[in-house]
Amino acid sequence: MTVGIVSGPGETANEFVFVTPDSTEIKTGEFVYYRSKVTVETDEGVVEEYRDIYARVTGREQERGYPNQFMANPDVAPDAVASKLGIASEGVDLYRVTASIIGYFDRQMGDFANPRVVPNPGKEVRMADADELESVLTDVDPASEGSAHIGELLHRDPGEVDVHLPVDSFAATHLSILASTGSGKSYTASVLIEEMMKPDSRAAVLVLDPHGEYGTLQQMQGIDEFESGGYSPDVEIKGSDDLKIRISELSFTDLMSVLSNPSDAQEAALRGAWNSLDDEIYLSAQNIIDEIGDDVNDSVVDALKWRLRSALGRDVFDESQNVPLTDILAPGQCSVL
Repeated sequence: MTVGIVSGPGETANEFVFVTPDSTEIKTGEFVYYRSKVTVETDEGVVEEYRDIYARVTGREQERGYPNQFMANPDVAPDAVASKLGIASEGVDLYRVTASIIGYFDRQMGDFANPRVVPNPGKEVRMADADELESVLTDVDPASEGSAHIGELLHRDPGEVDVHLPVDSFAATHLSILASTGSGKSYTASVLIEEMMKPDSRAAVLVLDPHGEYGTLQQMQGIDEFESGGYSPDVEIKGSDDLKIRISELSFTDLMSVLSNPSDAQEAALRGAWNSLDDEIYLSAQNIIDEIGDDVNDSVVDALKWRLRSALGRDVFDESQNVPLTDILAPGQCSVL
């Protein structure tokens, strides 16, 4: 469906402006497209092809409406004034819509390629088709294994455009969920975690939850969609008493990280003490302190002792108890600390 005509470029190099009648109800955030010829690489070489160039609506303002003098008297309807003057009152609203170019979807690349050329004035702008939009926004077959359904496109009817993410893609790299306070970041993270705990993914998930927002994840246990062939996700809520690290399990690099950037002199003194305790199973901060040589500068020793007591004196470190990493991270298990 054609919803508008390009009137010219926008304020930035990647924007264009089109004019649309109010009846189209183009909302900010909606996806539109125009057809344009672009240069692409194919198996047969570099060729020019027509592609659908997608853009997202970023702004909308009224371009034309009733003249201000029509509105001067609140007791007289603007339609009545227009009728008396012989001016058509139908379809008087036009909107100037700004859109930012995303690009055309390259199936071989599996991503959008931006031609970085705005459409010429007069080019028709169309509403993006729901099925096509779903296929380009979702780089995964929704029916395939390892697909996370995170929701649906806000500006379309419920269920019209579902959005999926491939679990392998975002679980194997960094993922940020960015939004203002109270807009649903934690909820979105919970949805992703739930999708990752389904039978076709069975992820090993660790949630660091200082504000106690993720206890509701336990509710997925016992729900049919999370169970298959005897599998059911194991969600464990763990407090500080449930996490113990035996000091002897630390490597020297771990110990350096716990102490947070000690000086070179402190590192040298600590390394000597640590190496002398290498075969010890049960260690305390005091054991390490006792091994620090007398030939070390007093100020270095005092500062190092203070650091060791502060760092290893926390409840998580213990002389004998240890919770193996496999108790916290296992396929199909979500541990919330």
